[in-house]
Amino acid sequence: MESTPLAPRGAAASPQDSIAVAQDLAGKVFTKENAEKAGTFMKERTLELRQMASDGDLSLRLLAMLGGIAMVVTSVMGFIGHVFTLAFVKALLEIYTFFLGIVVLVLEGRQIPFPRGLEQGINKYALFLKFVWGRGCLYFVAGSLQLAQYSIVDLAVGGFMCFVGAMYIIVGRQTAQKLAELRKSVISEDTLKMKFLEADIDRTGTLTQLQFTNMT
Repeated sequence: MESTPLAPRGAAASPQDSIAVAQDLAGKVFTKENAEKAGTFMKERTLELRQMASDGDLSLRLLAMLGGIAMVVTSVMGFIGHVFTLAFVKALLEIYTFFLGIVVLVLEGRQIPFPRGLEQGINKYALFLKFVWGRGCLYFVAGSLQLAQYSIVDLAVGGFMCFVGAMYIIVGRQTAQKLAELRKSVISEDTLKMKFLEADIDRTGTLTQLQFTNMT
């Protein structure tokens, strides 16, 4: 029997690829042990996608951190400039973008020594920020506020954050869709064991080609 090739390292396998790998793992040698391995593989794949939907891609997180730092720096400089020119409304917007920049750094910069439990507190009152697409929406709004300042630096930083936010939304929705597809098609480890026992009518601990075909 031909084996199903694994996805290249670093590439995200589709739910169909994951199912094919699990079927191939169980089908190479039709034993109870391999059936259990196939079920374990599908469980691990589901957990991997769930983690990706929550944490996001590392490269995107680095971009978000860079944008958060830029927001904090430009907001401080802009606030000082607007206070001296008595532009208090714009100074207020700079305060908003400053705190949004801090939120970005808290959510993405886990190596930065912020007060313990700060991220959990944010997620407690804004549950959507636990997901990549939710953080993307916040970053897009933060970038839009930065764009409203109309200076060249603010336009650059705001545009960058809008881009990062859009990428977060796209990646988050794609990951959530893959996870939903996998959940619809996945067979739990316990179900796979039960199906194996039903197909193993002679109780040998292995399946013939015909028995395996009937099981699937």
